[in-house]
Amino acid sequence: SFTFNSNNTLSINDLNFVEKAWDEWFKSFNNELIATAIISFLMHEIVYFGRCLPFWIADFIPSFQKYKLQPKEVNTVKKQWKCMKSVLLAHFFMELPLIFSFHPVATLFGMEITTVPFPHWHKIAYQVAAFFVFEDTFHYWFHRLLHYGPFYKYIHKQHHEYSAPFGLTAEYAHPIEVLILGTGTIGGPLLWVALTNDLHLITVFIWISLRLFQTIDAHSGYDFPWSLRHLLPFWAGAEHHDYHHMAFVNCFSTSFRWWDHIMGTDLIFIMTQSTQLSGIEKYANWSKEELIVKLLSYENQQTDNEQINNEQIDNVNDQIVNEDNESIIRTEVNVSKIQNSIPKKKKKSPRPFDMSKYSKRRIALKVAYFGWNYHGFETNAPNEKIRPTIEGQLFSALKQAKMISDPAECNFTKCGRTDKGVSSLGQVVAFNVRSNLPHDSSEVLPSQNVETNVETNIEINDVKTKIEEIPFVESLNNLLPDDIRIIAWTPVNPDFSARFNCRYRHYKYFFVKGNLDIDLMRDAANRFLGIHDFRNFCKLDPSKQINNFNRNILQVKIEKVQQSFSSQFPGTKEFYEFNLIANAFLWHQVRCMMAILFLVGQKLETPSIIDNLLDITKTPAKPNYEMANELPLILYDCKYDNIIKWQYDLNVTLDEFVFSNIDTKKYIITGSGKEVKTRNYIKIEKRQTNEPVEIRNQKYKAKKIKLEQNK
Repeated sequence: SFTFNSNNTLSINDLNFVEKAWDEWFKSFNNELIATAIISFLMHEIVYFGRCLPFWIADFIPSFQKYKLQPKEVNTVKKQWKCMKSVLLAHFFMELPLIFSFHPVATLFGMEITTVPFPHWHKIAYQVAAFFVFEDTFHYWFHRLLHYGPFYKYIHKQHHEYSAPFGLTAEYAHPIEVLILGTGTIGGPLLWVALTNDLHLITVFIWISLRLFQTIDAHSGYDFPWSLRHLLPFWAGAEHHDYHHMAFVNCFSTSFRWWDHIMGTDLIFIMTQSTQLSGIEKYANWSKEELIVKLLSYENQQTDNEQINNEQIDNVNDQIVNEDNESIIRTEVNVSKIQNSIPKKKKKSPRPFDMSKYSKRRIALKVAYFGWNYHGFETNAPNEKIRPTIEGQLFSALKQAKMISDPAECNFTKCGRTDKGVSSLGQVVAFNVRSNLPHDSSEVLPSQNVETNVETNIEINDVKTKIEEIPFVESLNNLLPDDIRIIAWTPVNPDFSARFNCRYRHYKYFFVKGNLDIDLMRDAANRFLGIHDFRNFCKLDPSKQINNFNRNILQVKIEKVQQSFSSQFPGTKEFYEFNLIANAFLWHQVRCMMAILFLVGQKLETPSIIDNLLDITKTPAKPNYEMANELPLILYDCKYDNIIKWQYDLNVTLDEFVFSNIDTKKYIITGSGKEVKTRNYIKIEKRQTNEPVEIRNQKYKAKKIKLEQNK
């Protein structure tokens, strides 16, 4: 007979529709286990595929494609059908047997199955909330475990087959993964009823339904304006988990973001998102007063220009850009279409700019930039057409400001060639530039001096106070991207070279302490001091035929970063910096040095490995090892003699760099929160080596001769 919950005075007529249906369902079966299993399985299938259906339909609605997180990634019908078959097989042959085993375990712990009426919604709400917290914690740590070496390779890799997930992929996983992560979903209710003896099956159904809604939404590939993450700031949502599938790192949480935030496993995601904000998101937080001021500014600009009838404008795109933290705003109006009834005035071709009418002088600039979005510094980078370079952006701004006419004719020199992803706070470049100084000034280049009776004995840094020089810093910063800033300039001698006049370069590499042994790393780093052959700490370029690999390391330090990031990223670990000063460096030398220091810090190598690699009699060729990641590397400063006196623009500010967490010794750390997964670590001295420098250089020469003979 059916059981009423702790109130024998109730009758069947006092139950609501759902409770009556619940009553009838279990009365229609003679076996409570079978009734529970069937309704549980039906509930799961209806909720799962019912939740997936709207996202599948959205794929066919063009207006929804703007909300797709990875619009360029198309999951074909073949891929979707493969996923569907795998999920159905898992449901019937993996999850269905587990569902049948749920009933005896639940009743053993005292879970109410058939009783009515249902618990009060207040009780259901706080129990479901507790299950969410438990599952989120369980999922975070076991999900991170599944990204470790063999667990990822043999288990979790299947789930990451789709880098652009869609709803059905929520349960596309290896059976062992289904069992592990499913424990977090069903383990919370079982633990609750075991401890409290107070839980109803309907609460479990509501919990599992909401959990399915959450995980399918996270895998949907869509971020709609009405998505829950826009209402609850701590909710993970599709944007958070989609990045995990795309990048295979960061964002391990399932429902909430707090574990990723506490453990620092969302920093790369945060950095990526900060560079991809849409126009609306950039100024969505402006106050009403700020917007009114900018609109009035726009109206004043329009009054000064030719009057245009607003009714004749079909499309006006008014973009407001927020500069820095002081809400400095400029308005850009693009009138895209005007009715044909208005005759268009012919634009006068601009008068050619005659550079010969101006004097020239040689100056140096101090440049800061984030290298994450660029393919290195030099313009001759092979992928420059796909990804821009810092130097290319500088040349573009210089030509646009009419400071130079041709990069090839301005005698451009640079202190250091930073590679793809490497940033700088003190890169120095020098070149000949247009000047407002008169031709009789000694600061003007000799070739530009004209005959005059005026004595030209002005000292190199004695700028005439009556002459207002071109505002080099301000002008270029108005034309450069926000992630490239000119922070200072100085006049220099005509023969000054940013490269050859540099006394030393100072690099910094930032990292998180995590489980690294800092004392061992310091011991190893000190062995770099002095003049050594660094052929085993660089990447060889045979085309340059380098034979001298000796470099003089002037200073090495591993220090704790004094600036606190706790206000921005509470819960993150201690930041350290590897300071390295030398007169010159080889290609990728700093990253190779840092890679070995990471291995020492993880106690995978001893500090003596540095001595062995610096001794080319013991290690004549470089062993194969992964370089440290480029993102935390910064060209911090370039030091020159005291003749250089930088003139800083006080209005120029530098954004804070954000670096990722390196938190575990289970991976080979390469910096920037990235690790190389390895099954069995092989000591550096036992690894296969590259060919010696002499052999590689000889092979390159032979290949070059053969190519010339075939011409």
